[in-house]
Amino acid sequence: MKRWRFIGASHINFISEEQIERFSRENGVDVICILPQKIDTSLDWLQIILNEKYAAFGYWVDEELYCQAGGENQKLKNGKGYELLIRLAQNERVGCIVDERVADGGVLTSDFYTDAYILSRYSQVLREANYFEPFLEGCVQFASQSQDEGCMLYLQDMLSKNQRYWELYQATQPFLLLIAKTSCYNVVNDMAQNLAQGIHNCGKCVEVCNVAAMDSAQWDQFFGKRYQAVIGFQNKIFECFLENAGCYLTDLIHGPKIQMLFDHPFWFYKQLNCHGRDFFFATHDETYVKFIQTYAPDISGCFLIPFGGLIQNLHNPCREYDVLFMGTYWNYRDILSELRICKRNVKFMAVRYLRYLKKWVNEPAEKAFQQMLLDYDIKVGKEGFVRMMYEMGNVNRCIIYYYREKIIRTLLDAGISLHVFGQSWKSSPFLGSDKLVCHDEVLSEQSSHAFKKAKISLNILSWHKGGCNERIINSMLAGAAVVTDKSSYIQKHFTDGRELCCYDLRRLEELPALIKMLLERDGYRRQIADRGRKKAEREYSVAKQASRIIAITDQVNGGSK
Repeated sequence: MKRWRFIGASHINFISEEQIERFSRENGVDVICILPQKIDTSLDWLQIILNEKYAAFGYWVDEELYCQAGGENQKLKNGKGYELLIRLAQNERVGCIVDERVADGGVLTSDFYTDAYILSRYSQVLREANYFEPFLEGCVQFASQSQDEGCMLYLQDMLSKNQRYWELYQATQPFLLLIAKTSCYNVVNDMAQNLAQGIHNCGKCVEVCNVAAMDSAQWDQFFGKRYQAVIGFQNKIFECFLENAGCYLTDLIHGPKIQMLFDHPFWFYKQLNCHGRDFFFATHDETYVKFIQTYAPDISGCFLIPFGGLIQNLHNPCREYDVLFMGTYWNYRDILSELRICKRNVKFMAVRYLRYLKKWVNEPAEKAFQQMLLDYDIKVGKEGFVRMMYEMGNVNRCIIYYYREKIIRTLLDAGISLHVFGQSWKSSPFLGSDKLVCHDEVLSEQSSHAFKKAKISLNILSWHKGGCNERIINSMLAGAAVVTDKSSYIQKHFTDGRELCCYDLRRLEELPALIKMLLERDGYRRQIADRGRKKAEREYSVAKQASRIIAITDQVNGGSK
C-alpha cells in the first residue's frame, strides 16, 4: 500500500486511505481530488489553474509525489494546497472521487498574492490558452481597488520575475546534495545519505550528486537550475573557479551554497577566501562558528548544526562488549618525524605550538596558537593567522593522535578490555595486549550494530572544543552509555552523570576509575544510557537535523538570488 497524504481541512475528509488506495489502483491516478458532485474522472492542468474549487474540498496525494513536487510552499500565506495541486497536475493525472458529505465543507483559501504568483509562473500556458489577459485583469482590478498600495507593486514584482518572485519559486525546488569519494570508513557520505533521506521525509525533493564520478561536461545539467540549497560535505567544488566564465562553478547554480564542515575550518583555508556568491558554512562546533565569523567575514553566514543520527530499534541487545572505541589509530611519532625534517623556522614554530596545545588542552586550537604568537611577539593579520594554522596542520593531527594513544594506554594499563575496529590497530603498539580486542573494519552505516553490543562507548573528540561528534550521537541512539572528553557544547547541552559521563584530558588518571564504576554499577549505567538515548532521539535525530537545515534554508533564501 502506498503512503498517502491528505491536503486540506481534516474535518471534511470522510474517505479512508483504503478507499483511496482502491480508487488509485482502479483508475491509475496518484492525485485524487474529493468533490461533492460527479464530473469527469480526471482533470487537466488548465482546469485546475483556472478554478480553485478542485482543491477546495481537499485531495489525496501519494507521499512520494508530494516530495518530488517539493511539498507545500511555506512562503505563501494562503492557497498552499491549491498551488501545490497545480504543480502536481503538471506531471500527473488528477482523478476525482465523489463524496456528497463534503458539500458544505469546501474552503477557498487562495488570495491575490497567491494568484499573482500563479499568473506569473504559468503565464506561458495561460497565454497559449488565451486565459492570461482575463486572469491578469482580475489581479489588476483587485490591486487597483485595494487600500494596500503594495498590491500593485507586488503584482509588478511577480510579472517582472524579480527577487520576490524567485523567493517564492525557489521554496519548492529540490535540495542538491554533493557527495565526494568514499573516505574515512564512509562516515561523511553516510551522513550525507542520511541527511538526504531526512530532508525527503520532511516532504522535500532531494537530488544527490556524486561529484567524484562527474567530469566537467556533466556539470552543464545543473547550470541555470534553481535549488532551495546546494549542500556540500567538506567538498572542494565550492572553490573551483572557471576562468572562461569568470566566476566560480557554483555561481552558475542558483540557490544558497552550504558547506558542511566537520573538521577545523583552517583546513579549508583556501575556501575561506576563495568562494562564490551566497556561500555559507554549517558546522557542529560552536568555536568553529566563531572562528569563521572572525577570520572569514565575507562569508555569507555560518550556522551551528549538530549531528543527527538514525533512531534504532532496540530489542534487548546483548551488550557483550564492556568498552568500545569506534576510531582509528595513527602513530603520532610518524608525524613528529615529518616535522623534524621541515625547515628550521617551521620546526621552531611546530615544537612550540605543540607545547602550547598540551598546556591549553581544553581550549580551541586557535587560542593556543594565538597565545604562542603573542608570547613570541609574532604579528600577523587575520589572513596570515589562518594560513599559518593551515601550515601547522600536522601539529594539530599530532596532538589529536598523541592524546588518543595516551587515553587508550591508560585504560589498557588499568586492565580494562577495549574493543576497536579496523586494520590501523594492527600496527599500534598495543597489539600484543590481551586487553585490546581488534575486530574487522566497520563502515559508518554498519557502526550502529557494533554500538548496540557495547555497554560503554568511549569517545575521544578530535580537538572539537565546542562540538559534539557523530560517535556520541550514534552511540546514544544505539543505547550505549557514552564516556567522552569535555567540550563547551557538551557542557551546555548535556548533564555529566545523567545523559553521559565526561572525563578531563588534564586528569586522565581518573578515567579508569570512572569506567570501572560504570561497569560495576549496572543499573546506574543503564539509566545514563537510557536518558542519553531519549535525549538523542528527541534532539539529535536525522529528522531533527534535516528540519534545522530546512529552517536555515528558509532563512537564507530571503536574501539569495
